[in-house]
Amino acid sequence: MIRTCYTNDYNWEMNTRTGFFKRWGATEKDDPQVSPLGPEIVDICVSKRCNGVGKPCAFCYQESGPNGPNMSLETYVRLFGKLPLDNLTQVALGAGDLYGNPDLFKIMQWTRWQNVTPNITIHGYDLDGAGANTLAKLAGAVAVSRYSPRDVCYNAVKRLTDAGLKQVNIHMLTAVSTLSDCFELLDDAISDPRLSNLNAIVFLTAKQKGRGRWLQTVSVDQYGELIRYALERNVRIGFDSCSCHRFLAAVKGSPNYETFNMLAEPCESGLFSAYIDTDGVYYPCSFSPGSVEGIDLFQIDDFMEEVWLSEKVESWRKRLLGNGRRCPLFEV
Repeated sequence: MIRTCYTNDYNWEMNTRTGFFKRWGATEKDDPQVSPLGPEIVDICVSKRCNGVGKPCAFCYQESGPNGPNMSLETYVRLFGKLPLDNLTQVALGAGDLYGNPDLFKIMQWTRWQNVTPNITIHGYDLDGAGANTLAKLAGAVAVSRYSPRDVCYNAVKRLTDAGLKQVNIHMLTAVSTLSDCFELLDDAISDPRLSNLNAIVFLTAKQKGRGRWLQTVSVDQYGELIRYALERNVRIGFDSCSCHRFLAAVKGSPNYETFNMLAEPCESGLFSAYIDTDGVYYPCSFSPGSVEGIDLFQIDDFMEEVWLSEKVESWRKRLLGNGRRCPLFEV
């Protein structure tokens, strides 16, 4: 199915089967700086209940744990009613343990019923056959975080691809302490049969937040070496929008630079995307709570007027756009 939005200076098309998304302005060469119709994608944290891969991760920026809060289906439905759904194409669900929130699969199914694609990131430690089959039916894409031991991630990827899910990615944190693992993962993507149907490896930039306050960001040269290593070996990769400027610097001399530049998008927080925490509070992105004042969605009547077009969100946009769409909160 193809979903579309056409206006004079803001347009998009999305293939809900493949996830392919294209946005343009008055002409196809125009690149809008902000959506005038509300977010295209919303990151909603539905659970911070997580035991990690055997134990809570030492670098979790959400500081999730075994007793973390959950969002109920009822609360999720109420929040959904606050959003401008005509412009919403995807929901990225934030969760910990796959079975940590008993309403998770109900939330995903309900999202599907609203003609919005739910995506999710998992750690894979508790993924069983039934869970893989359910995710394959409900999710547009599933990312498996790669921690140690790596077999947890690779086995989860195989379970998901064996279940028929096409858009299975690996999320890999890039930090000084994980850099050797990043290179190892690229080699494994070529040699490990469990990853033969993997869609892509997505590199995520470390931010000094939560339990990850101690993480050291890799240098521009280290990041460039990693990206070139992947491209030289034809490994399919992606990156979070936080990493966009580093990626473009890494491929500056590439004959495909213009294509990379057209496809790569820097930080879209508060421009095309939004984050909602387990309490129903809006923030520009999931890393901004504690640094930016949120807006309680249960205290508003009109999302567009009281949130998206509000002075508070406009102030964030000016800050972000004035910084060249580079993160104004963290050194990335």
